[in-house]
Amino acid sequence: MLLRKMASAVRLFRNLWLLPHINESLTAFHKENIIALNIIRKELKDISQNLSDSNKIFNNQEASHTDSIQLYRLPNKELAFNPEIADERCRVSIISIPKAGTYLMGKILSQLGFIDTEIHAYGEGYFDYRNKTVEQKRDNILDYDTRLALDHTLSFIHEGQFVVGHFHYNNDVVQLLNNFAKIFVCRDLRDVVVSHMRWLAGTKRGGKKADEWRDLPEGPEKMLCWFETHGEFIFNELKKIVGWINAPDIFIVNFENLFNENKFAASIINLCDYLQISFPCSDWEEFRNSCIDVPTQTYSGSRTDRTIYWDKRVQDAFDAYGGTDLNRYLGYKQ
Repeated sequence: MLLRKMASAVRLFRNLWLLPHINESLTAFHKENIIALNIIRKELKDISQNLSDSNKIFNNQEASHTDSIQLYRLPNKELAFNPEIADERCRVSIISIPKAGTYLMGKILSQLGFIDTEIHAYGEGYFDYRNKTVEQKRDNILDYDTRLALDHTLSFIHEGQFVVGHFHYNNDVVQLLNNFAKIFVCRDLRDVVVSHMRWLAGTKRGGKKADEWRDLPEGPEKMLCWFETHGEFIFNELKKIVGWINAPDIFIVNFENLFNENKFAASIINLCDYLQISFPCSDWEEFRNSCIDVPTQTYSGSRTDRTIYWDKRVQDAFDAYGGTDLNRYLGYKQ
């Protein structure tokens, strides 16, 4: 009996001695589990956010000619069309009239050190020209068309990158581009329509309507056919774009100045001032040659000579669609 009581006392003493150590171990174990649990929670939160981002993108994607949207995850967890960014620079949107030098301005921005996302955005989607040849970009436009709300498209453009588009001028688009530097590229609309006709004739664009006149001899008859098949659409688009000429906080570039050797340098210097960057090249001729007459998906193959296609009948058609009035609004005199 005495031995049993002594054994019980020893066990009690041992347990009392071990109790603080057990408590310490349990406390440490508990802390480790809390840390691990917090890590797991953070990982789950990141996964949830990624899924939320994906759902936000794909739930807004309607019928598209692409199977998926190729995006990159930046170090800050944001999504981007291009993983390369330049934190010290602004985001830029090139807003242009069709055939007014959209991709020429893109070449200039690239030479100035900005990053081309190769995305041509519009109100309901974008054309994804990444990793495509010039020939593919010219002829297979519908293969690269993705339907996505403009606010989502623009959210994937980051610091130092630029996007192009024939954006309509309205309150919604102005608000979406509020945090972008904006460059508006315009051109005499008489040259715009001639260049557009020549471009359709030289590519597979324009569909069956363009097939009706695509192979006609160069001249006014061909231009009049363009007005019949594409005039209404193009001028309706122009009327929605030209309002940018009077928008606040926008840099205006005239196509004609880019091809004028006496005005090119001044245009680029003023552009650099607007973008708050220094001109990176010491050789103006080398810089200009790297941009001018470089083939792009909308390059017509040579400079447009309007006189070949213009006569009184063509001028009358141009006037009938409001071309002269729109030209005056843009600052071009007949």
